[in-house]
This record gives sequence, C-alpha cells and structure tokens, in this order.
Amino acid sequence: MRWLILHLCVTRAEVRLVLRALSRRYQARLEPREVQPGTLDKRITRNFRLALLIGLLTVHAENPRLAASAIVVLPVAIVLLALWLAGLLR
Repeated sequence: MRWLILHLCVTRAEVRLVLRALSRRYQARLEPREVQPGTLDKRITRNFRLALLIGLLTVHAENPRLAASAIVVLPVAIVLLALWLAGLLR
C-alpha cells in the first residue's frame, strides 16, 4: 500500500489530502452522526488518481482479502480478455 500511495500521490499536499479523507471515512464509521461519509474534497473528486487511491485504500481497509485477491485476479482477467478478443480463446 505504501508503494501505491507514493506512486499515485505526486506532492506532499496530495498525501495529506488522501490521509485526511481516509481518517474522515474511518471517523464516519465510528461516529456516523457527526461526519457524512459520502462527502469528499472537491480536489479528490476532480482527480482520477486520488479518487482511485481513496477507493483502493477504502476497499483494503474494509476487506484486505478482497484487495489482495484483486491484485492477482485483475491482471489474469485482462490477459484472458485480450486472448479472447484476439481470437485465441473460443
């Protein structure tokens, strides 16, 4: 996860922004009445990299097994799809 954060966040401000958003989401799970979980910073919603990172880190926090299996399953699925589109699998 550290590698992912370091490669998707370009500046230190982006790292702080992502960590702050994750802490807000975690706080919303603990105290659902005080923080609205659906609200994100506009900088995150406009930036695909940061939105992707928030999503991946949230999935990893909620279910680490799902995040670990996705690392293996997604590349295999992409290769199989490419082979099927090329006509090698029928």
